[in-house]
Amino acid sequence: MLICGFALMAVAMAGQAIMFAGGEPPTEGMRLLMGAFMLLFVAAFAFSAGPLAWLLCAEILPLRGREFGMACSTCANWIANLLVSATFLSGLEIFGTNRVLWGYATLNALFMVMVIRHVPETRGMTLEQIETELMRGTPLRTLGRDTR
Repeated sequence: MLICGFALMAVAMAGQAIMFAGGEPPTEGMRLLMGAFMLLFVAAFAFSAGPLAWLLCAEILPLRGREFGMACSTCANWIANLLVSATFLSGLEIFGTNRVLWGYATLNALFMVMVIRHVPETRGMTLEQIETELMRGTPLRTLGRDTR
């Protein structure tokens, strides 16, 4: 779900960037397409990165120390939100709309690669199994893979 969500968010941002690249006044059709890209981004975020970031952290952190780990991940999440909010308007002014949107599209594509490379697939595993494997020393990227 994370991979699909990041891919769709990257497509939505890239689509918006392409629309802004022309520099022409938007037609009614372009406005509708821009709205569709915005809805695509919101929908993709709503089923992937929005809720799954919280679930992932709660799932892979061991019970002992989970509260500290969740506090750190929550802090990192809010700092990232602050950075995007604090730099968005300045970025638009300095770099222009389509470059900022291309930057966000690129970040989403990089997040997708990071998920593919580093986030384990834990489907079918209980929280206890995940914790046991991690405490046994199983690398996070191989968690949930059949090791037979």
